[in-house]
Amino acid sequence: MGSYATTTSLSELIPNFLRQNTTTSDTAGTSMFSRHIDRAESVINSAVCRLYPLPFVNIPPILRTYAEDIACYYALRSAYTQDGASKNPYMDAYKIAVDSLADIADGKIKLADTSGSLVAVRTSRYLSDKEGYTPVFGLDDQDEWKRDPNEVSDQEAARG
Repeated sequence: MGSYATTTSLSELIPNFLRQNTTTSDTAGTSMFSRHIDRAESVINSAVCRLYPLPFVNIPPILRTYAEDIACYYALRSAYTQDGASKNPYMDAYKIAVDSLADIADGKIKLADTSGSLVAVRTSRYLSDKEGYTPVFGLDDQDEWKRDPNEVSDQEAARG
């Protein structure tokens, strides 16, 4: 079972997909749902991790929706063959979810928690400790490469 969606939520969204329409009687179908939930959540996490620290303490509801829509799409895609006449009913929801995740990753859409408050974005990122100094490589011929004199003196001062 995933963090954003559950096998039960998928069985409710795709009624009669499982044998006897229950996760308790169709262990193979439930395992398949679980696998697709994991896949959906990995897509979501890879999209949002640049701006938001993971794991979420409170899962933003829209991410639950996207996880369910993507997992349902995966389940139906794996269960049915394309015959040209049938359309996966979750194709549109899948496209909306993927497009929205791209917008979240770009910072165009903000995430809100269950209270409606914006989820805090990641405050720290890896920063270069060489920012503000002339790069050593790539500017001159190799035999001309030298460390920035300011960087050298700053390093010496930092070491004591």
